[in-house]
Amino acid sequence: MIIMFITGLIEIFTMIIPGISGTAIMINIGIYDTVMDMISNLLNIDYILMNSYLYISYFLGIVIGGVLTLKIVKYLFEKFDNQFSYVVFALMASSLVLIFINTLSKNYTLSTIIISLFILLLGYNISYRLSNIKINK
Repeated sequence: MIIMFITGLIEIFTMIIPGISGTAIMINIGIYDTVMDMISNLLNIDYILMNSYLYISYFLGIVIGGVLTLKIVKYLFEKFDNQFSYVVFALMASSLVLIFINTLSKNYTLSTIIISLFILLLGYNISYRLSNIKINK
């Protein structure tokens, strides 16, 4: 039960802070399969009733973790704006590097890699253009 609460804390933390993979952390602590079972059985009333303690502790971890994470992030941005921005940027950049390294270790075809790079550049281009749109008020 404590593990599911901590998993909820970690899950919401990784949703709020960019660049940290909640899935990777859950796999490393060995809880990923349990969380996937919980999600895949959301419509199975018998499963929910038998494992209600897991759902409740996970949900409480998400709620409490969300409140705490938002308060911590707000404090860090107020007190250490530049430094915290650099930390967030470093987390995002390191995630891209790890994804790239992981991609190279797989046996993807050249066409798959080229398509993926094209989609990456397309996404960057769209994000860049959208960030430069002036909103008239």
